[in-house]
Amino acid sequence: MALRVGIVGTGFGARVQVPGFRAAGYEVTAICSAHAERARAVAEQAGIPAAVATVSDLVERDDVDVVSVTSPPTLHREHTLAALAAGKHVICEKPMARDSREAREMLAAAERAGVVHAIDHEFRYTPARSKVKELLEARAVGEMRLALVMEMTGMLVDPARPRQEWWLRRDRSGGLLGAIGSHWIDSLIWWLGAIDRVSSELGVSAQTRPTTEGGSVRVTADDTAQVLLRMSSGAIATIQLSSAVHHPSRRVILYGSDGTIVLGGDGRVLLARGSGALEEILPAGTNDGAFPDFARRVRAHIETGPTGKAEAPHPTFADGLRVQEVMDAAYRSAEVGGAVAIA
Repeated sequence: MALRVGIVGTGFGARVQVPGFRAAGYEVTAICSAHAERARAVAEQAGIPAAVATVSDLVERDDVDVVSVTSPPTLHREHTLAALAAGKHVICEKPMARDSREAREMLAAAERAGVVHAIDHEFRYTPARSKVKELLEARAVGEMRLALVMEMTGMLVDPARPRQEWWLRRDRSGGLLGAIGSHWIDSLIWWLGAIDRVSSELGVSAQTRPTTEGGSVRVTADDTAQVLLRMSSGAIATIQLSSAVHHPSRRVILYGSDGTIVLGGDGRVLLARGSGALEEILPAGTNDGAFPDFARRVRAHIETGPTGKAEAPHPTFADGLRVQEVMDAAYRSAEVGGAVAIA
């Protein structure tokens, strides 16, 4: 019998996860939104049997084995703990929580429940990032020395374009560092190992913006970020992000003692050995999400019998906590104007 999943949230959950779960062999049985009419509309459009207005109703359903939490980050703790209390496996969107304290609480609750817990760092499983992981594990460029990540988008270049209010407010866990930076922090830890120290600068390009809910708000969440990371291995990594530029681009360069890896915005991966020329290792292709692959990994973990603490074939709440700790340090660094150690 297919695993049955209930989704909390009708934005990303409906747009990406419904088809993604189905492609991975799940049955989507219920969807939840605080706006009941929105849940009903999405359920009807997507062919989902049940639409509910409260998370408590969703997690208590007998036809839900897995709960996917795609609500705004300020609600992740509440919704995840409710699902865990009901004995459900949980997939939680990133950023995991408002801070590391909440993330630790969520991890501890999941381990006590003995269920599968996963954080949706699906971008690990794009062909390009997976190829980089393969090359690094094979020591194709020797000892890592420097990693440069740059991702620029025009999502917020127009100050008149409305956004959801939570996305514009730091007190509601909005901002680019959480939305995009969390994925790159996860990838860098996955590729290069633990992070010891963080320095950052965060910027806001427009002081006020209109919201999709009507009216406008003072923007307190970052749309530009520069983050410097000292890895435990001794390597240095930088992440440069902005969602307020006119010429979007994405590029990653990894410099090692024996060569260089380049990941292009088009999904190409290039490799140079020593000081030789860059050669294409992976052709251009999609570098977007790989949610079905991620979901299949979670399904396999559930089907083989979870313990809550076993080595998992996917990012877990423990991975989410590590990313959250780095993000907390980045926010703190931007406040104090100096480097912050990871506790």
